[in-house]
Amino acid sequence: MSDIAIKAKGNLLNIFSILCLIILASFHSRVYAPVAISVFIYSLCFLFSSEKKNPNKETIIVAILLELVLAVHFVMLWSNLVVLKKISDKIHLHPVFIVAAIALVIGIFAFKGSIVISRSMITNFKFCWNKLKSIKSISLGSQHVVYLFFVMAMLITISLKCNYHLDEMMSYGLSNHIGGIYMTFDEGVKYAPSADPFMEYITVNPEFRFDYDIPYNNQANDVHPPLYYYILHTICSIFPGLFSKWFAGVINIVFGLATIMLLYRVVIKLGFDKKIATAIILAFSISSAILNAVAFFRMYIIAMFICLLLFSIILSGLDSDKRDYHYYGRLCITLLCGALTHYYVIIYAALLFTTYGIILLIKKRWSDVLGLIVSSGVAALSAIAIFPTMLLHMFSGYRGEEALNNISSYGSSFLGDYFYLIKLLDKDISGRIGLLLLIILLITVLVRRIHLSKNNIIKFLLMFIPVASYCFSILRLAGRIERRYFYPVYAIAFLMITTGLIWMICLLFQKHRLTISAIVLAAITVCGFIGNDWEFLYRNTQKLISSATEYSDVDCLYIYDTRWMVQPSFLEARNYASITLVRSANIDMIKELEINNDDKLAVILAGPTFEETKDKIYEAFPNLHTAKELGGHSLGKTYIFE
Repeated sequence: MSDIAIKAKGNLLNIFSILCLIILASFHSRVYAPVAISVFIYSLCFLFSSEKKNPNKETIIVAILLELVLAVHFVMLWSNLVVLKKISDKIHLHPVFIVAAIALVIGIFAFKGSIVISRSMITNFKFCWNKLKSIKSISLGSQHVVYLFFVMAMLITISLKCNYHLDEMMSYGLSNHIGGIYMTFDEGVKYAPSADPFMEYITVNPEFRFDYDIPYNNQANDVHPPLYYYILHTICSIFPGLFSKWFAGVINIVFGLATIMLLYRVVIKLGFDKKIATAIILAFSISSAILNAVAFFRMYIIAMFICLLLFSIILSGLDSDKRDYHYYGRLCITLLCGALTHYYVIIYAALLFTTYGIILLIKKRWSDVLGLIVSSGVAALSAIAIFPTMLLHMFSGYRGEEALNNISSYGSSFLGDYFYLIKLLDKDISGRIGLLLLIILLITVLVRRIHLSKNNIIKFLLMFIPVASYCFSILRLAGRIERRYFYPVYAIAFLMITTGLIWMICLLFQKHRLTISAIVLAAITVCGFIGNDWEFLYRNTQKLISSATEYSDVDCLYIYDTRWMVQPSFLEARNYASITLVRSANIDMIKELEINNDDKLAVILAGPTFEETKDKIYEAFPNLHTAKELGGHSLGKTYIFE
């Protein structure tokens, strides 16, 4: 075995060992944080130093002590996990033996992982510190600095998020809730603390940590595939009973970072140099459209990454003659992950593969056409085998029926809606000037009869046709313009506009190409910021939440039409002394409720209007005579009765 292979094998073993250590630590909330920090520091040490030293006595002692603490809690917790009971029932083996076997395997590798980290902490920390102190020597033009900047921008954006969309709350509920896809609570019962029915919905029950039947069953009853919810459930299971926006936020940060790193590679594949590629990803990192998408806690950032990855793989196949089973294996696995993330990825993939397939047919690359068909078929069959309910979702579920109705009922206004959508996406991604500049520059190139490379035209069409067709298809299926439905192709649309502009600039200007390109990218970024409404930060609800805290000693009556309307009110409702939920159809029961309403009562209406309910409320609580509106969020409006 070569030295490179041995080194790679050792690095993979170290990574696996550290993962086992994190798994072990994740079962103890107090231990998880220091272990995670240790892993982070080890990563820095590994990044800046390639020294490998044999473990000494100190590192072994530290590793043993860490292992003992973690192992005790590991056995205590895993002996109560539901998953062990399921495994035990299937293989007819007592849970004690299963715990012992799992603890032994993970413990051995975790021991090695703790040695690796301890060794790094003790022997390489000084070296790492010296490197960090000299970080100023790193070139500011490096793509790695842009990656770091993008992470900081995502962290700041998410930290500014003040409230949640209905679907964002359902992300947590569908990942963690045992009782179904909607909140479960007893109508007319007074809950104190008021956060209890919400927390039961959005957090993991300690007895059902890492129980992946929960997101699977919930998604089977909902309208989306389960992969995103598996990931979110895993993170929430590390912190049972707790809620944080960072649980979902970290998923977007990780896949956002993966997207920008992949984007850099794709720009290089398109034939641009490293300076241009760095300028493009810098514009991407501060794009208000991308940051707003990162602030929306759904599966769309993962879908964006997968769509870009599919395009990258297809682009590699276009330029290379080496397309073996590894190539089609990557294509198949990526498409499978996309199908299990969001069905819209399937639509984009179908359009991309069709466009690519036509190019292959024109070039008479018959074996590649066959490879594309086979890999797509294998991915489709695998996705159906893993999650067969997707067929019902697509063709007979309420969303499937809605899509079919939208296709058949869309009238003459469709073309106008499509152009409005294009203008909206242009405003979002390039501040209303990107497409206009691209068209002007393209017309200039054609008028001046400048030669256009056939290969570049094919690459641009490979971006343009699937994205334009995707927008057409989704608008037709969804029947309405929702920005988030188009997030899966945002990275490719951004790539298409920026690379198209720079391509035209390079054709038209012999000098100062980089300077002109930088000015154009800066203009797009600034105009995007000016025109962005930052929809998913919900900064306008700050006053409502702040007002709710001022009434923390007041009981809350929540009147709703259907249960799915309730969960967006979480951040407000948790501030009241108690909450009692009543369906609007049963509003007469409020006369019998045990609510403290001596001088004030908070009322949230989700569905029914104030005019429809005020008389019933005054009749049930005769000591209340006036009402003022505090504000509203999502489907709810809040009033204080006095």
